[in-house]
Amino acid sequence: MKKAFLFLLMIGLLGFAGCNTDDDATGVQIVILQVTDADFPVTFTVGEVYTIEVTFLIPDACTLFEGFDFTSTGLTERQIVAIGTRFPEEACLPDMEERTATFDFEVFHDQTYIFRIWTGTDENGENEFLTFEVPVN
Repeated sequence: MKKAFLFLLMIGLLGFAGCNTDDDATGVQIVILQVTDADFPVTFTVGEVYTIEVTFLIPDACTLFEGFDFTSTGLTERQIVAIGTRFPEEACLPDMEERTATFDFEVFHDQTYIFRIWTGTDENGENEFLTFEVPVN
């Protein structure tokens, strides 16, 4: 039993010895993508699921869209950002491209929903948002 434990300990230590801890190692970066537009319905109905279309910018050929991040800032208030991953490459050329993606949203409450979607920052570095208010029938 003691030999098996020592063997497993040695294997574990050898595994960690192969880890790369260089500070200059490149990796994937998480980026927030600039949203330019979104398409919400005029009204919601409680219990229904709606597909919301969002248009955003991909800044270069090294960036991929990954999805949306949602933060509840109140019972029926949501802050939304489009998330991407960027693979740092030397040959990455800037090539702004507009794309669309969708997410499904289920209505649980009978109060007006407020969506704030991040669009970028202004000249003072302040966050800017598109705001959509959707009343519920």
